[in-house]
Amino acid sequence: MCRTWWTTPPSIAPISSPRPVCNFRISPAQWQQVFAVARLRGPWALFIDAASFLLTGLLVLTLPTITREPRVAQHAAANRWLGFGALFSLRYVPALTLLSLVFFFSYGPLEAALPVYSVQTLHANADGYGLLWTGFGAGAFAGVLTLTKLSRRWRPSIALPMIAVLWGALLCPLFFIRQLPLAMLFLGVAGASWAPYTPMETTLLQRLVPAEIRGQVFGARHSLVVAAAPLGAAFGGVLLQYLSAPRVIAISGLACILAGLGGLVSPSLRQLQRRSP
Repeated sequence: MCRTWWTTPPSIAPISSPRPVCNFRISPAQWQQVFAVARLRGPWALFIDAASFLLTGLLVLTLPTITREPRVAQHAAANRWLGFGALFSLRYVPALTLLSLVFFFSYGPLEAALPVYSVQTLHANADGYGLLWTGFGAGAFAGVLTLTKLSRRWRPSIALPMIAVLWGALLCPLFFIRQLPLAMLFLGVAGASWAPYTPMETTLLQRLVPAEIRGQVFGARHSLVVAAAPLGAAFGGVLLQYLSAPRVIAISGLACILAGLGGLVSPSLRQLQRRSP
Protein backbone atom coordinates (compact mmCIF):
# COMPACT_ATOMS: atom_id res chain seq x y z
CA MET A 1 0.00 0.00 0.00
CA CYS A 2 1.21 3.49 -0.77
CA ARG A 3 1.99 5.97 1.97
CA THR A 4 1.03 9.62 2.18
CA TRP A 5 3.80 12.03 3.13
CA TRP A 6 3.74 15.79 3.56
CA THR A 7 7.27 17.12 3.44
CA THR A 8 9.24 20.29 2.97
CA PRO A 9 11.94 19.67 0.34
CA PRO A 10 15.50 20.11 1.62
CA SER A 11 16.13 22.96 -0.84
CA ILE A 12 13.08 24.93 0.36
CA ALA A 13 12.97 24.38 4.12
CA PRO A 14 14.40 27.22 6.24
CA ILE A 15 17.83 26.14 7.46
CA SER A 16 18.31 28.80 10.10
CA SER A 17 14.98 28.22 11.82
CA PRO A 18 15.43 27.07 15.44
CA ARG A 19 12.29 24.95 15.19
CA PRO A 20 11.91 21.67 13.31
CA VAL A 21 10.50 22.17 9.84
CA CYS A 22 7.17 20.67 8.81
CA ASN A 23 8.35 17.29 7.59
CA PHE A 24 6.28 14.39 8.86
CA ARG A 25 3.89 11.67 7.82
CA ILE A 26 0.51 13.26 8.33
CA SER A 27 -1.32 9.92 8.35
CA PRO A 28 -0.20 6.31 7.91
CA ALA A 29 -1.75 4.93 4.75
CA GLN A 30 -2.19 1.52 6.32
CA TRP A 31 -5.01 2.59 8.62
CA GLN A 32 -6.65 4.76 5.98
CA GLN A 33 -6.68 2.13 3.28
CA VAL A 34 -7.41 -0.92 5.40
CA PHE A 35 -10.45 0.88 6.84
CA ALA A 36 -11.53 1.83 3.30
CA VAL A 37 -11.13 -1.76 2.09
CA ALA A 38 -13.21 -3.01 5.00
CA ARG A 39 -16.02 -0.56 4.28
CA LEU A 40 -15.90 -0.08 0.51
CA ARG A 41 -14.17 -3.26 -0.72
CA GLY A 42 -11.07 -3.51 -2.85
CA PRO A 43 -12.01 -1.90 -6.22
CA TRP A 44 -13.42 1.29 -4.69
CA ALA A 45 -10.53 1.57 -2.25
CA LEU A 46 -8.06 1.32 -5.14
CA PHE A 47 -10.04 3.89 -7.12
CA ILE A 48 -9.92 6.36 -4.21
CA ASP A 49 -6.20 5.72 -3.82
CA ALA A 50 -5.57 6.41 -7.52
CA ALA A 51 -7.74 9.53 -7.43
CA SER A 52 -5.70 10.87 -4.52
CA PHE A 53 -2.55 10.61 -6.63
CA LEU A 54 -4.28 12.43 -9.48
CA LEU A 55 -5.31 15.20 -7.08
CA THR A 56 -1.75 15.44 -5.80
CA GLY A 57 -0.50 15.82 -9.36
CA LEU A 58 -2.99 18.59 -10.03
CA LEU A 59 -1.94 20.41 -6.86
CA VAL A 60 1.63 20.52 -8.16
CA LEU A 61 0.41 22.87 -10.89
CA THR A 62 -0.51 25.42 -8.22
CA LEU A 63 3.00 25.62 -6.74
CA PRO A 64 4.68 29.03 -7.13
CA THR A 65 7.73 29.47 -9.31
CA ILE A 66 10.93 29.21 -7.28
CA THR A 67 13.68 31.69 -8.15
CA ARG A 68 16.90 29.77 -8.45
CA GLU A 69 20.01 31.16 -6.79
CA PRO A 70 23.27 31.42 -8.73
CA ARG A 71 25.24 28.18 -8.81
CA VAL A 72 28.00 27.95 -6.24
CA ALA A 73 31.20 25.95 -6.38
CA GLN A 74 30.39 22.31 -5.69
CA HIS A 75 31.80 20.44 -2.75
CA ALA A 76 34.71 18.17 -3.70
CA ALA A 77 32.77 15.02 -2.76
CA ALA A 78 29.49 16.06 -4.37
CA ASN A 79 29.70 13.85 -7.45
CA ARG A 80 31.55 10.87 -6.04
CA TRP A 81 29.78 7.50 -5.88
CA LEU A 82 26.37 8.87 -6.92
CA GLY A 83 26.20 11.13 -3.88
CA PHE A 84 27.35 8.55 -1.35
CA GLY A 85 30.80 10.15 -1.34
CA ALA A 86 29.21 13.36 -0.11
CA LEU A 87 27.18 11.50 2.51
CA PHE A 88 30.15 9.66 4.01
CA SER A 89 32.43 12.69 3.85
CA LEU A 90 30.36 14.56 6.43
CA ARG A 91 30.77 14.31 10.15
CA TYR A 92 27.87 12.87 12.17
CA VAL A 93 25.64 12.23 9.11
CA PRO A 94 26.71 8.57 8.62
CA ALA A 95 25.93 7.84 12.28
CA LEU A 96 22.47 9.40 11.97
CA THR A 97 21.88 7.43 8.78
CA LEU A 98 22.90 4.18 10.44
CA LEU A 99 20.56 4.87 13.36
CA SER A 100 17.63 5.37 11.00
CA LEU A 101 18.54 2.32 8.93
CA VAL A 102 18.58 0.02 11.94
CA PHE A 103 15.52 1.63 13.53
CA PHE A 104 13.37 1.43 10.39
CA PHE A 105 14.54 -2.11 9.60
CA SER A 106 13.67 -3.13 13.17
CA TYR A 107 10.25 -1.55 12.76
CA GLY A 108 9.58 -3.49 9.52
CA PRO A 109 8.54 -6.84 11.06
CA LEU A 110 5.62 -5.10 12.75
CA GLU A 111 4.00 -4.41 9.37
CA ALA A 112 4.20 -8.09 8.46
CA ALA A 113 3.03 -9.35 11.85
CA LEU A 114 0.23 -6.92 12.67
CA PRO A 115 -2.38 -8.35 10.24
CA VAL A 116 -1.73 -11.85 11.59
CA TYR A 117 -1.79 -10.53 15.15
CA SER A 118 -5.13 -8.85 14.47
CA VAL A 119 -6.77 -12.03 13.12
CA GLN A 120 -5.20 -14.81 15.17
CA THR A 121 -4.55 -13.09 18.51
CA LEU A 122 -7.17 -10.35 18.74
CA HIS A 123 -9.73 -12.31 16.66
CA ALA A 124 -10.56 -9.10 14.78
CA ASN A 125 -11.44 -8.80 11.11
CA ALA A 126 -10.35 -6.13 8.64
CA ASP A 127 -12.25 -3.52 10.66
CA GLY A 128 -10.17 -4.37 13.72
CA TYR A 129 -6.94 -4.20 11.75
CA GLY A 130 -7.97 -0.79 10.45
CA LEU A 131 -8.75 0.34 13.99
CA LEU A 132 -5.25 -0.63 15.11
CA TRP A 133 -3.74 1.70 12.52
CA THR A 134 -6.37 4.32 13.35
CA GLY A 135 -5.11 4.30 16.93
CA PHE A 136 -1.56 4.63 15.68
CA GLY A 137 -2.49 7.49 13.34
CA ALA A 138 -4.37 9.40 16.03
CA GLY A 139 -1.44 9.03 18.40
CA ALA A 140 1.02 10.13 15.72
CA PHE A 141 -0.99 13.27 15.06
CA ALA A 142 -1.06 14.06 18.78
CA GLY A 143 2.68 13.41 18.98
CA VAL A 144 3.41 15.97 16.28
CA LEU A 145 1.71 18.63 18.40
CA THR A 146 4.37 18.10 21.09
CA LEU A 147 7.23 18.60 18.64
CA THR A 148 8.11 22.18 19.53
CA LYS A 149 8.17 21.53 23.27
CA LEU A 150 10.20 18.34 22.80
CA SER A 151 12.76 20.07 20.56
CA ARG A 152 13.32 22.74 23.21
CA ARG A 153 13.76 20.26 26.03
CA TRP A 154 15.89 17.58 24.34
CA ARG A 155 18.63 17.94 21.78
CA PRO A 156 17.92 15.91 18.61
CA SER A 157 21.03 13.79 19.12
CA ILE A 158 19.50 12.55 22.38
CA ALA A 159 15.84 12.63 21.38
CA LEU A 160 16.21 10.50 18.25
CA PRO A 161 17.70 7.43 19.98
CA MET A 162 15.26 7.86 22.87
CA ILE A 163 12.33 7.83 20.44
CA ALA A 164 13.54 4.46 19.12
CA VAL A 165 13.82 3.12 22.67
CA LEU A 166 10.38 4.37 23.67
CA TRP A 167 8.75 3.06 20.47
CA GLY A 168 10.21 -0.40 21.06
CA ALA A 169 9.23 -0.38 24.74
CA LEU A 170 5.61 0.38 23.81
CA LEU A 171 5.51 -2.39 21.18
CA CYS A 172 6.68 -5.15 23.51
CA PRO A 173 3.48 -5.24 25.64
CA LEU A 174 1.55 -6.35 22.55
CA PHE A 175 3.10 -9.77 23.22
CA PHE A 176 0.75 -10.08 26.23
CA ILE A 177 -2.28 -8.09 25.03
CA ARG A 178 -5.31 -9.99 23.76
CA GLN A 179 -7.93 -7.19 23.66
CA LEU A 180 -8.39 -4.86 20.68
CA PRO A 181 -9.04 -1.63 22.67
CA LEU A 182 -5.90 -2.15 24.77
CA ALA A 183 -3.82 -2.91 21.67
CA MET A 184 -5.17 0.28 20.07
CA LEU A 185 -4.18 2.25 23.16
CA PHE A 186 -0.59 1.01 23.13
CA LEU A 187 -0.23 1.56 19.38
CA GLY A 188 -1.64 5.06 19.85
CA VAL A 189 0.88 5.95 22.55
CA ALA A 190 3.63 4.36 20.47
CA GLY A 191 2.55 6.49 17.50
CA ALA A 192 2.74 9.61 19.66
CA SER A 193 6.29 8.72 20.69
CA TRP A 194 7.36 7.98 17.11
CA ALA A 195 5.86 11.03 15.36
CA PRO A 196 8.61 13.60 16.17
CA TYR A 197 11.39 11.39 14.77
CA THR A 198 11.30 12.40 11.10
CA PRO A 199 10.93 16.18 11.55
CA MET A 200 13.63 16.32 14.22
CA GLU A 201 16.00 14.20 12.15
CA THR A 202 15.41 16.21 8.98
CA THR A 203 15.94 19.52 10.77
CA LEU A 204 19.21 18.29 12.26
CA LEU A 205 20.44 17.00 8.90
CA GLN A 206 19.64 20.32 7.22
CA ARG A 207 21.86 22.04 9.75
CA LEU A 208 24.70 19.57 9.31
CA VAL A 209 24.75 19.29 5.50
CA PRO A 210 26.19 22.21 3.45
CA ALA A 211 23.69 23.73 1.04
CA GLU A 212 25.76 22.97 -2.06
CA ILE A 213 25.63 19.19 -1.50
CA ARG A 214 22.30 18.91 0.31
CA GLY A 215 20.53 17.42 -2.71
CA GLN A 216 23.16 14.70 -3.22
CA VAL A 217 23.30 13.80 0.47
CA PHE A 218 19.55 13.68 0.96
CA GLY A 219 19.09 11.69 -2.25
CA ALA A 220 21.76 9.12 -1.37
CA ARG A 221 20.53 8.86 2.18
CA HIS A 222 16.90 8.43 1.16
CA SER A 223 17.82 5.63 -1.24
CA LEU A 224 19.21 3.72 1.74
CA VAL A 225 16.64 4.55 4.41
CA VAL A 226 13.57 4.01 2.22
CA ALA A 227 14.54 0.37 1.72
CA ALA A 228 15.00 -0.40 5.42
CA ALA A 229 11.35 -0.87 6.46
CA PRO A 230 10.37 -3.05 3.45
CA LEU A 231 13.41 -5.24 4.03
CA GLY A 232 12.46 -5.47 7.70
CA ALA A 233 8.92 -6.43 6.72
CA ALA A 234 10.29 -9.16 4.45
CA PHE A 235 12.40 -10.44 7.34
CA GLY A 236 9.30 -10.35 9.52
CA GLY A 237 7.52 -12.50 6.94
CA VAL A 238 10.27 -15.08 7.24
CA LEU A 239 10.03 -15.01 11.03
CA LEU A 240 6.28 -15.58 10.83
CA GLN A 241 6.95 -18.94 9.23
CA TYR A 242 8.45 -20.12 12.51
CA LEU A 243 7.15 -17.80 15.25
CA SER A 244 3.79 -16.45 16.35
CA ALA A 245 2.80 -12.89 15.50
CA PRO A 246 3.12 -11.66 19.13
CA ARG A 247 6.67 -13.02 19.27
CA VAL A 248 7.61 -11.30 16.01
CA ILE A 249 6.19 -8.00 17.29
CA ALA A 250 8.14 -8.41 20.53
CA ILE A 251 11.32 -9.10 18.56
CA SER A 252 10.66 -5.94 16.53
CA GLY A 253 10.22 -3.92 19.72
CA LEU A 254 13.38 -5.31 21.32
CA ALA A 255 15.37 -4.59 18.15
CA CYS A 256 14.14 -0.97 18.17
CA ILE A 257 15.21 -0.65 21.81
CA LEU A 258 18.68 -1.97 20.93
CA ALA A 259 18.88 0.44 17.98
CA GLY A 260 18.10 3.36 20.27
CA LEU A 261 20.56 2.25 22.93
CA GLY A 262 23.21 1.92 20.25
CA GLY A 263 22.51 5.51 19.22
CA LEU A 264 22.84 6.71 22.80
CA VAL A 265 26.29 5.15 23.20
CA SER A 266 27.52 5.99 19.68
CA PRO A 267 30.74 8.04 19.97
CA SER A 268 29.76 10.16 16.96
CA LEU A 269 26.32 11.01 18.33
CA ARG A 270 27.75 11.65 21.79
CA GLN A 271 30.10 14.22 20.25
CA LEU A 272 27.15 15.73 18.44
CA GLN A 273 25.30 16.07 21.76
CA ARG A 274 27.99 18.43 22.96
CA ARG A 275 27.76 20.70 19.92
CA SER A 276 24.10 20.40 18.89
CA PRO A 277 22.59 23.82 18.25
